[in-house]
Amino acid sequence: MRAVRFFLLAASVVVVGHGLAAAQTTPPPQETPPAGQPQQPQQGSPPAPQGQEYQPPPQGYPQQQQGYPPPQGYPPPQGYPQQQPGYAPPPGYPPGYQPPPGYAQPPGYAPPPPQGRSGFLALPYIGFENHLGSSGDDLGVGFVLGALLGGRLNPQFSLNGEITINILNTENVPSDYDVTAYEVDVTFSPLFHAPVSATAEFVVGPKLGFFGGSQEARYLGTSTGRTSVNGLAGGFNAGMFFAVSPSTSLGGMLSFTIRDATRVCQKLPGAAEDCVDDVNLNSEKVLGFNFGALF
Repeated sequence: MRAVRFFLLAASVVVVGHGLAAAQTTPPPQETPPAGQPQQPQQGSPPAPQGQEYQPPPQGYPQQQQGYPPPQGYPPPQGYPQQQPGYAPPPGYPPGYQPPPGYAQPPGYAPPPPQGRSGFLALPYIGFENHLGSSGDDLGVGFVLGALLGGRLNPQFSLNGEITINILNTENVPSDYDVTAYEVDVTFSPLFHAPVSATAEFVVGPKLGFFGGSQEARYLGTSTGRTSVNGLAGGFNAGMFFAVSPSTSLGGMLSFTIRDATRVCQKLPGAAEDCVDDVNLNSEKVLGFNFGALF
């Protein structure tokens, strides 16, 4: 009987000791506060700011480490200017730089062409001419083809040589006759260039040189004689040209030329050519209007 009591006492001591050991190693379960009551911060969490209750981050939300920049897409701190959606800095400006307020280039803006050019100059033209006064008897409006070639000393002045071919339009010719006549001027024709606007240029200048001409008559296809003439030529050119590119302008030019013959030669069929110097002939006065391109 005494042995049974001793065994029960020993068993009770073992059970009580095992329970005390388990209580020291297992933390007590946390109690869930009732609804509406603030949750207490866990041990090791940062203290809540004064006047505010600590709110733990939602489950699965990444916690931000101290000193680590916020991830992409993270809302900026309060008071930081937010970038408007779809905004992009204007092209041509460095990052972070914006043009002055209200500044904008007008649509279709292009820099104006230069006010003057230098270097090689070419002015081919085509047009019409008319002999004035008595020199225009039996002559109608003729055809003109020519060109000025030279160079610009500066944007305002150019030195040029000019060649002009006039194909005369003979009238009142008897039937069965065919008359062919032409005159050629070779002159020195400098030009003064004056810009009128950003795209317009006025040119004017004298011309002085020589001319030569020829006229041949045919009857039923057979030559009846040829007359040639040469002498001095002088006058002026004036025109207006409008830029279509930085190196090209198009426009019109008025030309007035006086031709004074100093030598006349005549060649009849079967006879030698007969020439006369210091002839007393009326000077020709020729007015022409030409369309050209200035390079």
